[in-house]
Amino acid sequence: PLFLGLLNTAHENWPLVPLIQVRQTDLSPYFASRPWNAMGRTPVSFYPFVIGIAFLLSREVTFSCWFFYLFTKFEQIMSAVLGVQGVPGAGPLSQPPYLDHQGAGAFLGIVVLTLWFGKRHLRDTWLAIREGHVAGQEEAMPPRTAAIVLAACFLALYGFCRVAGMSPFAPLALLTLVFAYMTAATRVRAEAGNAWLFGPRVDPNLLVTGTLGSKALSTPDL
Repeated sequence: PLFLGLLNTAHENWPLVPLIQVRQTDLSPYFASRPWNAMGRTPVSFYPFVIGIAFLLSREVTFSCWFFYLFTKFEQIMSAVLGVQGVPGAGPLSQPPYLDHQGAGAFLGIVVLTLWFGKRHLRDTWLAIREGHVAGQEEAMPPRTAAIVLAACFLALYGFCRVAGMSPFAPLALLTLVFAYMTAATRVRAEAGNAWLFGPRVDPNLLVTGTLGSKALSTPDL
């Protein structure tokens, strides 16, 4: 890895130095006919440090990374085979198989599974809040204090939205989704250990407006 990095960096500064291509190589030109061209840009990379990091991750995480990437390509090809078409003139978010909306659903699914598998811990935390337990060695503050701070922050954000003119329901739905997205991102970060994280392009704002429709929301809500 060190040799590859030094060699390719030297190539960027002195083009006469040979280049060993390990970064993104697009395979889509080799699949120019239908329905294969429906999978769009398909970059393939060879990053030794990523391969090394993958050895430190669980098999579930590494399997999910490559399997669902290939599965999205399969969905795009099958959409072309079945003749599924999006809204003419609409943006990329409105094109089948609606991968960005699937990403939003996956984020919400992670939250549901996190709450389900952590229900025993959440029950213990709730009991600790009710009984006023003191903070443990690995806790920054007592559970009751943490719950009060969380509730105060949520109410402050909700009050700010209401002062801005939003209706009672819109900020509640928006902030709930924001906290849900942050919970999913935290779980992904903790499980995968990635240095940076990108959420789905269908963010809480788009999810609310896309689900309810702009007509159901007031101008301040939008």
